[in-house]
Amino acid sequence: MIAEQIEKLESWTPPTRSRLGRNTDNTKDFYQWYQPKCDSMKQEVLSGKLTAQQTQEARRQINLFLRRCQKYLVLEQNGCHYIEQVEDEKGYTEEHLIPQNLLIDAYIDGLLSFNDVLCMPMVKLSNRSDKLLQEEGLGTKTPSWKNPFERYIQAGIESEFVTQHNYRVNIHAWSLEKHFEMVEQTKKNFDKLLER
Repeated sequence: MIAEQIEKLESWTPPTRSRLGRNTDNTKDFYQWYQPKCDSMKQEVLSGKLTAQQTQEARRQINLFLRRCQKYLVLEQNGCHYIEQVEDEKGYTEEHLIPQNLLIDAYIDGLLSFNDVLCMPMVKLSNRSDKLLQEEGLGTKTPSWKNPFERYIQAGIESEFVTQHNYRVNIHAWSLEKHFEMVEQTKKNFDKLLER
């Protein structure tokens, strides 16, 4: 049996696949692929019918799918919402201002919609500041949803931040509500994709 399969593989020619780029023209396809899958897995988790292992795997898949959507539909299209202004920094990381694990839990519990998660604040943060967050135990938690920069303040990050449109942000006063006012058009665009 295995010899037959190997012989078939030896003479087999794999199909040619073109590599499609990601751009504003095909964002609808990405959205319409991922959004229903995430919502379906979320409903499976909430049903209580999954084992503990299956629930954990469903959460991992939701996390993976949402990260891909954030990458394809937000970061690659518009970049991070906020950028830390640091001189002489060697490297940066793209970081969720409110940790992703909390966003996933809030999404599964129905406190955030799929579109809300996509519009949550992303930061181009220096590696130095990211290290401070980890050292202060704030890598996966936040002291405030209302004032999401509070976790940076508590970690001792004193840098200036600007929006992707180069507007200076007062991290002591910037709220999640102000963030959603800033990304209102992006959210409306996702809402339109949801309607189709």
